[in-house]
Amino acid sequence: MLWWSDSLKTGNVKVDTQHKKIFELGTGVLDLTPESSNETLQETFQELIDYTKKHFAEEEKMMGDHGYSKLQEHQGLHREFIQKLHNTLQDFKASGPTEENVDNLKLLMVDWLINHINEADKNFIQKL
Repeated sequence: MLWWSDSLKTGNVKVDTQHKKIFELGTGVLDLTPESSNETLQETFQELIDYTKKHFAEEEKMMGDHGYSKLQEHQGLHREFIQKLHNTLQDFKASGPTEENVDNLKLLMVDWLINHINEADKNFIQKL
């Protein structure tokens, strides 16, 4: 289970609300097991990917609107994460929700949510 904590707040209400939603979706990811159905797997991944892309687009627009100097770098981090999600989805499609695939996805989500928010997102919000 992933829990939102006030220590993850960036100071921007809109961004923080979206981050909380991604945490909720992340909890769905962490609930996946090797026994999860393909339907559950597909729905969980698709909802996560769709919402994350929307969130990233809104963050990047905010950065562009404010002339954030590290916009391209941040966009690269976003593209890298989406690519990792797509690669993981392909692994699931190829070999199913094996214990290794499920664990890799969980590690990816936890690492991204905690580290990206605490470092990259807080940094850009402070610069606005």
